[in-house]
Amino acid sequence: MSSFVLVHGAWGGGWYWRDVARRLQSAGHDVVTPTLTGLGERSHLGGPDIDLDTHVRDIVQALEYEDLRDVLLVGHSLGGMVVTGVSNEVPHRLGHLVFLDADLPRHGQSRFDLQPEAREWWEERAREGDGWRVTLDLPDEALADIISDPGVRAWYVARSHGQGQPIGVLRQAVRLTNDAAKALPRTFIACTIDAFGMRSGLYGRMARVAASDGNTRLVEVPASHFAPVSHPNLIANALMEVARGTA
Repeated sequence: MSSFVLVHGAWGGGWYWRDVARRLQSAGHDVVTPTLTGLGERSHLGGPDIDLDTHVRDIVQALEYEDLRDVLLVGHSLGGMVVTGVSNEVPHRLGHLVFLDADLPRHGQSRFDLQPEAREWWEERAREGDGWRVTLDLPDEALADIISDPGVRAWYVARSHGQGQPIGVLRQAVRLTNDAAKALPRTFIACTIDAFGMRSGLYGRMARVAASDGNTRLVEVPASHFAPVSHPNLIANALMEVARGTA
């Protein structure tokens, strides 16, 4: 039995992992799905002071208060920035880092360093709103070919639309100075279906970074970036395979 802590990405919440968590739990694993401050059911706690440090602290607190050890810490998408920061703070609680189609930064890099071509879009959208967050307005029909089950698609849209992603998280650079954190084994799970140009853009680049890193194992799955929602069993099985490899 393994302990998984699943960290969502932008515009997400612990809810995002619902079906992945159910599959892992049915196989006997412990699963924790925290929601980062300012998102999901914690959206009422949002504000302009939220940055990457805030979200790193969210997960560190969850690990410490649950007294979790030898954890498989999973970050999806922007969650890769968070789990990297967490590894620097509490490497003694972690057994393996998993980057699920996620940001894979080096010390001193922010999301905007990894994806400079998107910074203007983010900053402009934040200015159009309240200055500190960017809301998601991806229409249901745009997801029809990506999340094929209409019930799951409606469930996703109802929770993600109107969510405000704090832009301070994307601006702040991650710290990765702890040698114990750098030594942690890593797996990068790359989603190979190129929805919205994610594979040909940032996450294709991140997969190539992973492939060139001798401490990171690269795994590919035939799904899009939305795989935790669209293909939860596929993702759960990939995570359990990682767990078996660490046993």
